[in-house]
Amino acid sequence: SNLHTLQASQTLDALLPVFDRNEVAIIFDGDEFVGLITRIDLINHLRRAR
Repeated sequence: SNLHTLQASQTLDALLPVFDRNEVAIIFDGDEFVGLITRIDLINHLRRAR
């Protein structure tokens, strides 16, 4: 799969185009690696937030 870099300060809306392209988001806070977010991670987060 492809990877795409986002900043931790970006909103959840920034993830949608990444997932539309079937990519995985690599999250950074400045230059520091924070983690990875997959489409399933977002779905699980939204399901728990209900």
